[in-house]
Amino acid sequence: MICLAGVLIAAAANSPAAAQIQVQVLRGRIEAAAAQAPQAAETGLFVTEGGLRHTVTGDEYTMGQLHDRRLAGRLWELHGTPGPGGRFVVDKLFTIKDRQRFRVTYFCVVCNIRTHAPGRCMCCQDETELEELPEKP
Repeated sequence: MICLAGVLIAAAANSPAAAQIQVQVLRGRIEAAAAQAPQAAETGLFVTEGGLRHTVTGDEYTMGQLHDRRLAGRLWELHGTPGPGGRFVVDKLFTIKDRQRFRVTYFCVVCNIRTHAPGRCMCCQDETELEELPEKP
């Protein structure tokens, strides 16, 4: 079972920064206490399947998903890069169920609006519904 894998992604050839960025993949769970933190938390403690601990950070959508109480205990796959202060900066994330990856989204059935952060609909202010959509291979 691989808990940490490195993948090299080449920058676009015509990009001024034609360097390579090392993207890592972590599989594991948000530590229970961190999952109960407020959605606005800037970091979380992530424990890989192999028992390694990482402080993870990301944008407001990423951190909102990782701290969503409805997803507490879920197996996650995080794609990202090492950041300042030893943090792991998450660029992309998936939940894992039955060996399949899912994208996490939130949907308002009243307004037919999909978003990527838990909370209230930006239009009607009703609570959005959690939806995990299968990732296409």
